[in-house]
Formats: sequence, C-alpha cells, structure tokens
Amino acid sequence: MVVNMENMFFRRFGTNLKYISHGLPKILKELNIIEKEIEKIENTILRNTAIDSLYAAREDCICYSVFETFPSVDKKNCSKFISSIVVLSAYLKALCSRKELMGNESSIYLYTAFLDSIIIDKQPSNYYLKCPYKNDSGYLTFLVNRCRESLIELPFRNLVKVKMEDFALKFFSFYTNTYSSRTDIFDSIISWAEPKNNKTWLITCMEYSAACSNLSLLLALYTAGFNAATDDEIVKDIIYFYFPWVNSLYALMESYIYLQYLNESDNTNMNFCKRYANQKVCENRILYFYKMVNDNLQMMNNSNYHFCFIELFTSRFLYDHGAYIGINNITSRNLLQSFKHIGIPSNNFYRFIKVVGAMAAG
Repeated sequence: MVVNMENMFFRRFGTNLKYISHGLPKILKELNIIEKEIEKIENTILRNTAIDSLYAAREDCICYSVFETFPSVDKKNCSKFISSIVVLSAYLKALCSRKELMGNESSIYLYTAFLDSIIIDKQPSNYYLKCPYKNDSGYLTFLVNRCRESLIELPFRNLVKVKMEDFALKFFSFYTNTYSSRTDIFDSIISWAEPKNNKTWLITCMEYSAACSNLSLLLALYTAGFNAATDDEIVKDIIYFYFPWVNSLYALMESYIYLQYLNESDNTNMNFCKRYANQKVCENRILYFYKMVNDNLQMMNNSNYHFCFIELFTSRFLYDHGAYIGINNITSRNLLQSFKHIGIPSNNFYRFIKVVGAMAAG
C-alpha cells in the first residue's frame, strides 16, 4: 500500500495524538470504573475470574480505543461501550472455559448476556441459571446495562443495528457451541464452522471461527453509527473489510503469540493456530490475512483511521515478549520484515503505550 506524505503526517501526528491524549486516557478511566464494580462481587470464584479477565482485556481495550478517534465519535460514550463489551466478552470466556462449566449448557445462559448487550430490544435473561456460582452482586448485569446505554445514545444506530446484531449472533453461536459441546474443543469448532465457512474466502474452519471470536467488526460498526455520512455502502464495505480479514488477522496474531505457552494436555485452551501443520504454515496464513487486509484498505471510507487500528494491534503482538520466545522469534522477525512497508509504530511508541496502561492499572 502506498501512503502519501500528507496522509503519513496526518496518521502519525493527528490520529496518534488524539489517541494518546483522548482515547487512551478515557478507556483507562472506564476500566477503573469497572474495577471498582468488581470489588463488590461476593462470590470469590466469580470475583477472581472478573479480576483476571479484566487484566486480560486491558490491552485489547487499549488497542480498540483507537476507534474513539474516528470522525464524529462521542469519545465518552465510545470508551464506555468499548470497555464494557470487551471486558464482558473476556469475563464470559474466562468463566465458561473453567473445567467444571465445560460441556454443559451453562455457557448458553451466560453468553445470553452478550446478546442482551447488543440486542437492546431483548428482555434481559437469568444469566447464572445453570451456573454453579450464583452471586456476582450484579456485575454481569452492570456490564450489560453499560453496553445497552451506550447503544441507546448512538445517534445513527438504525444504520448499523441489524449488522451489529447479526455479528452478535455469530459470536454467541460460536462460543456457546464450543463451550457446551462434550467433544474435543477443536473438533467442536471445526464441526460448527464447516457449514458456515464461505469457501470462496479460501480460509479454514479454524480461521473462520477466529473471525467469529473477535470484536473488531462489532466495534467498527458501532463507531460508524456516530457518523451521519454512514450509508448502506459504507456498512457493506466495513463488513467485507473486517469479516473475516481484520477479525481473523487480530485473532490469529494473538493466538500465535501464546503458542509457546500452551499445555498440550489442556484441551480447553482455544488457540486458533494450534492445528496448523507447523510454524511456517502459521506464518504464511497470517501473511495471507495481512495481504487481504492491505489489498482492501483503500476501498474503505476514512481508510487512515482503520489503518491506525491495524498498525496498533499488529504492533502490539509483534512487540510482545511472547513473540520472541522459542520458534516464535523466527516467525515474528519474518512478519516484521513483511509488515515493515506499512510503517507500523516503533517499539518505543508501543512501549510508551504499555507503560501508560501499566501505570493506570496501578
């Protein structure tokens, strides 16, 4: 992709400045609000799960906060929605992947909270009906209500409502089928994805599932709901660009970082790169998704903004400590070499972002 100097200047000094001065502080403030709510949880297991999942979601929130810099976005409302939906999804994943909840219907009731967060016409459910742990002191409802309140305030929600709900149903279906299945987690993923995967995309069932597991499309659609210029064509372009390409790229890069930490005997760990024949295949598939993202970026309205999101999350993973453990070291260096012409931020830039996040975390 060729970027002219004016766009490069805007991207580096315009969007990144807005991100550091407005997006990042607001998302960290919202995470602190959620952390205070976690302190109220009476059940020890639920409280510890909430704490762990909040910590796990922090860097995702930092990456997604770039969406606050998009045109016409109400930064306060956007940071409230991003923090709530990302932390909610991390909490549900952490809770439903517990061995005592795997293979039963508890995940179906718990993940209904995700649907309730997006489909605001839906009556809220009893999320813990089948869960052995009951008293979260209203934490899950708190997160759901924050998402619903943010959507109510979205000025052009009617333009993105149906597509956001469509993706929420994909997300719900993927996770509930995976966690409620009594078979091996990878067999469950593949059998679920097989009839849904679009063969013209030339992607595997695991890669399709990776796209369904990631929130990037949902947040891009939400952001578009602030802009009066959004129309059906723009929404269609966002969907084509993000699903599966950006969603899968994000999920696959995150998965390959953690490959070296996997316990082979743990069949509850949902790692989308685990079934590649070898590390080189993994590298090539990440490059394929990157190429598809890069090739389609120019068709996007406000492409500079979408580019900033992509360069931030790719930098996050390529500068992660786990990217240079074991054989990941070779993969990461090859990916950096291939990605260098898009001008991803320097190690120092992302290190600064991580320091700010760590300081806010206390």
